[in-house]
Amino acid sequence: MKLTVSIGTYNRPEFIQKQVRNVLKQLQEGVQLCVFDNCSDTPVATLFTQDELSQFTLIRNKINIGRDQNQVRSIEYVDEGWVWTLSDDDTIKENAIQMILDTIEKYPDYCYINFGNKKEKDCHSFEDLVSYFKIVGTFGNSFFQSECVYNVDRV
Repeated sequence: MKLTVSIGTYNRPEFIQKQVRNVLKQLQEGVQLCVFDNCSDTPVATLFTQDELSQFTLIRNKINIGRDQNQVRSIEYVDEGWVWTLSDDDTIKENAIQMILDTIEKYPDYCYINFGNKKEKDCHSFEDLVSYFKIVGTFGNSFFQSECVYNVDRV
């Protein structure tokens, strides 16, 4: 896989339905979608048709582990390539996945790309990433869902 789109969700059926359907329209070879249901009251699996469910991986936590841990779990799940931690309620552009693929193709040796932060720093290694976090105002913005992709082979 080149890119895994990872969406965590909890008790927001209208958001996760819309987001998954938007992502499914953009899937292509080398891109997979994984949804992490944080033990929602209404299981996410009940919100989609069998055809839709066959197009993505759905993992349901046995208990609610909290938003942050669910996001971390979604990153840990990916063994190779890049992971985009996408929020269930952020609207994405019609060409979002292609834009990300084009960017990671241009910068394949980066360990992290933040599409929302205007501060420029090449992060080729974990050490570069730690150094980047020392710049005032970068750490807090570096883990926003929907803005960041991570090269799991390097992070």
